[in-house]
Amino acid sequence: MKVFDNIMSWTKEEIFEVAKMLNIKGRSKMNKSNMAKCLTDILLTEEYFKTILLSFNSEQIEIITNWCKNDNIKRLDVFKVGILLDLGYIAFYEERFTLCEEVGKLFSACYTEEFKSGLEVRSKVITYCNVFAELYGIIPLEKVFEIYDKQNHDISETDFMILMNSIGDKMPNWEIYNNAVVDSYIVMEDGYDELLDAQSNKPYYIPSRKRIMKMANPGYIEETNAYIALKQYMIKQLGVDEVTAENASSDIEMECKLFNADIPDILYVFDKYNIELQDKDIKRIITLVEAVDLNTRKAVHRGFTDLEIEEKVSELQSDIFPFLF
Repeated sequence: MKVFDNIMSWTKEEIFEVAKMLNIKGRSKMNKSNMAKCLTDILLTEEYFKTILLSFNSEQIEIITNWCKNDNIKRLDVFKVGILLDLGYIAFYEERFTLCEEVGKLFSACYTEEFKSGLEVRSKVITYCNVFAELYGIIPLEKVFEIYDKQNHDISETDFMILMNSIGDKMPNWEIYNNAVVDSYIVMEDGYDELLDAQSNKPYYIPSRKRIMKMANPGYIEETNAYIALKQYMIKQLGVDEVTAENASSDIEMECKLFNADIPDILYVFDKYNIELQDKDIKRIITLVEAVDLNTRKAVHRGFTDLEIEEKVSELQSDIFPFLF
């Protein structure tokens, strides 16, 4: 079924709603067929289709690429679901994928090496922002570009800012706020001003490109010596199984990242995992948790640990007032 035929299978009211979304002029005076024709003309333009490609993840792009290579598109249909991805171009639903021939040709025309390269850059920029939102909590767009450009050199500052403005409201964990990448939790909890004030004049911890890619992996944990010591104590002294010890240690590190984390409150994690602490263990556990806290990278320190920021601040002070040191 062609896109036009598919749209004609909708009710006039459904077509009108989509025409309204796409801001088609004079839609109220059109009959069903004319509105369907206008929709089809827009949806089958390369310019519009590229906006849809930008919303695909790498797995979906690979699936479509294989369809086109294997000439499977002729036997596959397209159906109505909604707007953009759901509008009937391509549907990804319960592991069933559909694509019509017209759209297959459009994909082949749009998915050029140049466009593919642009998608790769976009994906990389998003990866950096994902990491920076968690690492810094707040980071100005200019600083994001500065770090990204030093490590990659594949997008101009102008194009970078255009890209950021186009994706900043579509990310699940961060958003563009006050011209900065900000962790959405901070905005939601009204913690922006407090965190920004606490970060004042502190330098940025800047990981290498290789490390940023590593930090982008889901569930990444920086296993410091303090983290390992805590985990091993749970296993060897408290008799906790390795998986539970790993999960509890990970939760404790996550708690330590929070602004103004309180060590006694962090100990609730042991209750969460039903880990019983004997009186003889409590002092040692508190010491180990404090060590994890001191060695955890925190947004309040712009990615530095408590120990590292003390050293950095001392270095800066000695540079400014050498006669005092």
